[in-house]
Amino acid sequence: MVSLRSRIVLTLLPLFAIIAMMGAYGAVLIHRIGGRIDQILHENYASVLYMERLKENLERMDSAFQFALAGREQDARKQFDENWQLYNRHLAEERRNITLPGEGELVAELTSTGDRYRQQGNAFFAENDPAGRRDQYFGIEQTTGLLEQFKRMKNLANEITILNQTNMEQANADAKRTAESSLAWFTVSLLAVIALATLLARRTITTIVRPIESVTHSVEAIGAGNLNQVIAQPSSQELAQLVTAVNTMARQLRDYRQTQQARLVRSQQAARATIDSFPDPVVLVDSDGQVEMANPAARNIFGLGEPVTAT
Repeated sequence: MVSLRSRIVLTLLPLFAIIAMMGAYGAVLIHRIGGRIDQILHENYASVLYMERLKENLERMDSAFQFALAGREQDARKQFDENWQLYNRHLAEERRNITLPGEGELVAELTSTGDRYRQQGNAFFAENDPAGRRDQYFGIEQTTGLLEQFKRMKNLANEITILNQTNMEQANADAKRTAESSLAWFTVSLLAVIALATLLARRTITTIVRPIESVTHSVEAIGAGNLNQVIAQPSSQELAQLVTAVNTMARQLRDYRQTQQARLVRSQQAARATIDSFPDPVVLVDSDGQVEMANPAARNIFGLGEPVTAT
């Protein structure tokens, strides 16, 4: 026989298990989504940042060539060398942060174009003829000048930036879809848990509360004097012990009442026999003046009928 405590635990255990599973799955899902988004945003944001700084270095190197064409040779050379070092540093950081398909090819092309740009820049500063410098900067006929190289490198940097920005936007869209699907799943699960909780509550009422109510009503009836109460045995061990005790109490009270009634009848019979044996008239009345008992002598003298004896 299953105990009441075990029945309650077994009734609520599935509900607790489902809630625990939902909580664990939600925690894992949130951790996974958060970690993945954080990684993507960190990697893509780093690449965007490297390219923005790299483009700034390109702008300053292009300005250096323009300074040189304007006759500010010393400032131009210094600015070119300083920004070339920064350019290489940011490009190296980007090479270590390649995470997207096609990003490696763009970085490789940016690297080779940069090498040519560096060589042409050195040749530019080695040229003493102003006309030759202008040709190297703007280009002539089939020769690509520094200005075109600068534009090409900047376009490559922009393509890398757009590639990473697009991936960040895609990651954001994926996160929204995952969040929406997770919300829908949790809503369905919550409704299922509510339905299960309702079912378990009804089962608890049927198996636990109703037997207790039955015992309560029977005890109230016994207290009101109805001792003919026999409660059916429930399946719970604790309730079965209570029901057995109540049934035993009701049986003992019935036996006691029957015994007392038998004693009362015997006492009345003995009292009647004693009064009837008296030769003198004897009458017993109650507090309301009603005759309860009279012997034959009293009935003959006073013309009394046979009194009604309550049983």
